[in-house]
Amino acid sequence: MCLTSLPITPITNVYKTWFFASPVCKLIPLVQGASVFVSTFSLSAIALDRYNLVVRPHRHPLRSRGASVVALLLWIISALVCMPYGWYMDVVRIGGLCGEFCTEKWPLPEVRKGYALMVLVMQFILPFATMAVCYYTIFARLRERTESKLKKLSERSQLLESAVGNSSPSAKTENGAHTVTLEEQQRLSVLASQRRTTTILASMVLLFGFTWLPHNVYTLIIEYDEAFFHNGESDNTYIVSMIAHLISMTTNVANPILYAWLNPSFKEMLLTSIRGKTRKQDKQSVKDTIIRVTKSTENTQEKAF
Repeated sequence: MCLTSLPITPITNVYKTWFFASPVCKLIPLVQGASVFVSTFSLSAIALDRYNLVVRPHRHPLRSRGASVVALLLWIISALVCMPYGWYMDVVRIGGLCGEFCTEKWPLPEVRKGYALMVLVMQFILPFATMAVCYYTIFARLRERTESKLKKLSERSQLLESAVGNSSPSAKTENGAHTVTLEEQQRLSVLASQRRTTTILASMVLLFGFTWLPHNVYTLIIEYDEAFFHNGESDNTYIVSMIAHLISMTTNVANPILYAWLNPSFKEMLLTSIRGKTRKQDKQSVKDTIIRVTKSTENTQEKAF
């Protein structure tokens, strides 16, 4: 998406003309559209994979080879879905305007509207529903496990308290305080983990919905009423299009944060990797310094002789 969008999309939107060849007009929208579908399909695949890991832990997890096959299938399906979009793109001249434009040329308006509805369902509604159902089910299952852990902690605490009750008064005070402190720490740890999981799961679904909903609503409105964003003599279509496009692209920045940085294991691995790299650099720096000092000493000794 970055390779095809960054060089061409800004140039086209700023100069509002098509500087590239006609085959590029068909190829670039096809690749961009397929990239968007792969992105949303991948989020759905991740949700389904996590669903199987949490809700169905006895099933075999997806191996690297299986993940490669899934990724290939997602690209094939995305390319097939976007094939009509690329096929009906063409470079045209519009009367009263300068330059050439890469735009859609559908044979019938009904075909274009039907394709727009299909894109809405496959690119937004279906992935959003998949993520919502999977993550809600995961949340419910994790909540059950959290309640079970808290119940076990409470039962263990009661057993320890009853055991302490049969000991001496001084031992009761010391052991009782230690038991309460340990139980409270474990309980807070379980609750913190549950809150973090809830935040991540809810953020994933809400982020996808909030970032892609404006773009899909805008596209659907334009397909059925091109004059909807006209206000008297002014046409706000271009501004609304850019805002919706900008909002939808923020998901590419936010997803790595949600899927990685909010994961404590990832943060620990990243920080460990950085520390390890820093230590290697420090060791290499010390080694280089020793080599330089040694060479300098040898040169000094040679000059002395």
